[in-house]
Amino acid sequence: MAVFITYTPEGIQKTTYYPSKIPPLEITISNVGISSLDFEHLGTLRRAITELQVALQVLELSEKKIDVLLLDGSPVINKPLTSNQKIMNYYKTYLSILQELIFKARNKNIKLAWIVKDSKMRLMTKFLGRILPFIVDSIPELLEFDYRSIINNSHDMDLFYYLLDFQQRSMVFKLDFKISQEFIKKFDLYSFHLKTARFDIPLRVEIFQPIQEKNREMVKETNILAETILPLSQYYKNYGIPAPIVEADARAKIKETEVDTFFQLMRKRFPVPDLWLRRRERSPWKF
Repeated sequence: MAVFITYTPEGIQKTTYYPSKIPPLEITISNVGISSLDFEHLGTLRRAITELQVALQVLELSEKKIDVLLLDGSPVINKPLTSNQKIMNYYKTYLSILQELIFKARNKNIKLAWIVKDSKMRLMTKFLGRILPFIVDSIPELLEFDYRSIINNSHDMDLFYYLLDFQQRSMVFKLDFKISQEFIKKFDLYSFHLKTARFDIPLRVEIFQPIQEKNREMVKETNILAETILPLSQYYKNYGIPAPIVEADARAKIKETEVDTFFQLMRKRFPVPDLWLRRRERSPWKF
């Protein structure tokens, strides 16, 4: 689902939702007999396609003035290692909608970015690991502790938590990403880290840019996004996720009790072993 929040200098003016404040629950049936890995691919792609379709509908149908469109999570889904043609068709559909969304947003002059809450990326740490041995003589303090171990066991978010001041962003990285060769030939993917809360790890923000627009000023676009995301993410000093992302996630999330109720109803109607809980979850003893 999508959340529209209109901000004014006085604060939030209005909040509306698409398609509705309480989105309808969509239930799909998967093929019987597929592997657990294929089942995971299927669920990931179906969810990602639905999210992109909602974002595309927002751009096409909304009469509201949209300045920035933020999406939750990374847009990069690696090509599934499977021979299942249905899954591969879903993957092609995902890439097609993603491409359409990027072009449509740029044509409408809407800033489009993906907010990655948790990241295991290690571009900065690997870079430091390569250059520090050559400059260690000029920074003798590095020899007072095992800096190699720290670098090898850290992610970029760990480092940027200490390197960035509150409300500061990192440099922009150009990312290598694995999608399809056709997609890679059309788009570059850029990323930067932004410390939105004083006591939270920085966000990672990802942006696609069509390759033919290489001369477009990335610094200006990045600064606009950072300046927009910062005030949306400063409601708590130890949790720096943009408020529209938090609101959309809370509205779209299915409660565990609802899933359990649906599961029990299915078991009652179709009492077959395939609908039993896993044995470890049916144990009468709890450890």
